[in-house]
Amino acid sequence: MIAAGTDRETTVKAGSTIFAATLSAMHDERAISEPEEFRVDRPWSDYMLFGHGLHTCYGQQIVRNQLPAMMTALLEGPPIERAHGGAGDLKWEGPFPSGLTVRFDED
Repeated sequence: MIAAGTDRETTVKAGSTIFAATLSAMHDERAISEPEEFRVDRPWSDYMLFGHGLHTCYGQQIVRNQLPAMMTALLEGPPIERAHGGAGDLKWEGPFPSGLTVRFDED
């Protein structure tokens, strides 16, 4: 039984293969407020990228401090924009964004 006692309660046959789709779960409007919006005030608990319990990523605490510091330094500096041409396209590795080249305003 998955989610017993909730409106999502589901019985799964023994021996079935199940897949935990954490990326799509982070876009579930029933659990995440405004999931399609960029929100700097989003609670860390809404993110499932770092696992949970015994399977929590060791890098989680580093990222929680490093990412806001990096973004603050980047966004408080001179204006930035995507690089020209294909260099400014968001790069992907599987389902994860892996890079975006930006340039500083030259004015």
